[in-house]
Amino acid sequence: MRRITAGWSLWGVLMVACVTGSCGRDAVPAPDDSETGTLQFPLTTTTPSGVTYRLANAVFEISNFATGLMMSVSGDDPTLVVELPPSIFSFDYFIFLQDGWSLYEVAPDGSERLVSATLLNNFQGFTIKAQRTTPLFFQFKVGSFVVTIGNGMLSVNITVDDTLIDDFEDGDGVLLAGGGRRGAWVSFNDGTGTQSPAPGTALEPEVVDATASFVLHETGSNFATQGPLPSGAFAFGAGVGVNLRQDVVTGMPGPYDASGYDGIGFDFRYAFPSNQVPLQILGFYVATSATTPVAEGGTCVANCYDDYSFVGAVSFSPQFFSGFFRWADLRQQGFGTPVAFDPATIISIKWIVQFPDFGQPVSANTFDFQLDNVTFVQSPPLTNSAAAARTGSAAWTRSDLGAGQRR
Repeated sequence: MRRITAGWSLWGVLMVACVTGSCGRDAVPAPDDSETGTLQFPLTTTTPSGVTYRLANAVFEISNFATGLMMSVSGDDPTLVVELPPSIFSFDYFIFLQDGWSLYEVAPDGSERLVSATLLNNFQGFTIKAQRTTPLFFQFKVGSFVVTIGNGMLSVNITVDDTLIDDFEDGDGVLLAGGGRRGAWVSFNDGTGTQSPAPGTALEPEVVDATASFVLHETGSNFATQGPLPSGAFAFGAGVGVNLRQDVVTGMPGPYDASGYDGIGFDFRYAFPSNQVPLQILGFYVATSATTPVAEGGTCVANCYDDYSFVGAVSFSPQFFSGFFRWADLRQQGFGTPVAFDPATIISIKWIVQFPDFGQPVSANTFDFQLDNVTFVQSPPLTNSAAAARTGSAAWTRSDLGAGQRR
């Protein structure tokens, strides 16, 4: 721990101005040198998912317009302590995080890897007062720094929000680094139709409209209607998915502990020829160790793949929708071995497009599916039905899983 003391060496600049008549008597009260506040910088934090993060190369600029104080402090140690004089005026202090900082995810063995994070706001004003607490926030796209002033003390604490699984804005086909997650997005299907990108090929985000946002984009055509096939297999359609934890060397998936979260949210757009098929089916699936075969990183030995899911009808819409599923909203379909849902053992998450039988020709079984902003959720403030009522739109037909239209 390193301690730095900021003095009043520049106070004389203001006092000279008063002597020459540019300010009235008592306009600027003299500081009490016996009082100091403390600026603390704990530069590591552990999130609810149990992952530790460290802020590196952090240099903070601290200034006070009333006293002329200006100083730079760097986070060389796990905790940096800076003593500061108390405020003379409200919000006379400012703190600014210089460019060049880095955020690292720290593994249990002490190894680190750089994670992507974007600072959303900076240059925060604050007041040092005794017996007061004033919250300030440095907000990042993958995390936030919470600044709290209390009892003459300013504490800058790192609290990283690692709930975002992937927003695809990095343009690659692997999960956003963070939360101890590793995995690559893949496409798959039942072999009866044509899917693009095809299984086994690179699955990378695309920009498909004027929003210029990257999304995961899948199209397909000529898939068999859902049901048994002559070969004895079952036509289930086509989908995309990702393992949340995957060995870097072997590629073998393993269980990911998501017990610190309440569920998963995402945005999606699902379009298809509205004049050919009135409804299609979209399923969201969460595979756990108990529903995944041993050969694929799970513990299931018989009647596997009956993952916890929500499967619902989707009517034609060119719009994007947002929603979330709590773990309690998901159910097994009933064809496999019944198991209890354990969010501490999640293997993968998947979205599957399915084609129910409306008497349509196979040529009508086409789809255009886009996925964005996949995230873990914690105690959402609104139920999906409340969000739908607020915006007047809904995704999926189950009323309590409707979601607000995004764009």
